[in-house]
Amino acid sequence: MKKIAILCNSKLYSNYSNKIKSALEAKNVQVEIFYSDSLDINNEKFFEFDLIYSRLSGLKWTYEIMSQIGINGLDLIPNLEYYRISQNKYISTVITQKFGIKTPKTHLISTNPKFLDENFEIAKKIGFPVVIKPLYSSLGGKLCFKIEDKNDLRSGLVSLFKCYQEGSDLIGTYDYGIIQKFINYDKLVRSVVIDGNTVVCGYDTPKNNWKCSVCLNPNIQKCETEMISELKQFNKAIFNAFKGEIMIVDVFETVKGFIFNESNTACGLFNLEQVSGVNCAEIIAKFLIKKLIK
Repeated sequence: MKKIAILCNSKLYSNYSNKIKSALEAKNVQVEIFYSDSLDINNEKFFEFDLIYSRLSGLKWTYEIMSQIGINGLDLIPNLEYYRISQNKYISTVITQKFGIKTPKTHLISTNPKFLDENFEIAKKIGFPVVIKPLYSSLGGKLCFKIEDKNDLRSGLVSLFKCYQEGSDLIGTYDYGIIQKFINYDKLVRSVVIDGNTVVCGYDTPKNNWKCSVCLNPNIQKCETEMISELKQFNKAIFNAFKGEIMIVDVFETVKGFIFNESNTACGLFNLEQVSGVNCAEIIAKFLIKKLIK
């Protein structure tokens, strides 16, 4: 019997991993879930698996874990290079810009408030309003700040650097971040992209011309048919840039077309499944089995 290991951030966020596990087990695949807080990649048991499907995301040690798996020659999905690109928000924008994908103007910054003046000059060059966020996860947007002036910038930097000083940077390194042009958007669109194909997509609309959520939002909407063709082409371009076998892609829909936001690996998809009627876990399971056979 073929064996697949699923890597998950923690038991608190394992519901969707368990759904994928059930879909695989129904197809006679042996599955075990490993959690990052107790993961020992030097454990010999790890080498018994034919495929490693990682749903780790945001953790600052994620790339180190993935690197060790790659060094040990284990078959990893998504691949190591995709992790390197997608986990770092600055590298992500560099790659998308290189491939000609519309992306907000982005600069790498230190979040240390002593660099306020330097960062203010960058913000002025980009043009207010701007957005600052951590280099890695922003905790579902909680650590993402819209900046209108120097006082806003000072406050945002203090908030990010405080996380670094308190040692609470478990999901990233808060001593560095990015500053981006603020995008006026109509919708934030989330797509599940498997092997370059968009299998389902949904969206939310911003509140007060600012934040919205496509992750844990039970009110996420199914994308209209007329936008899907263009969206599929845009997602295909992102796939060609990132080469991630299983990607959760978030883009802004604007009056001038789509603009890249970020690409993820570990999102729960229950709400998107409910509104669309598409069983993403089943599709992911079939794709993983296909990779097993090859």
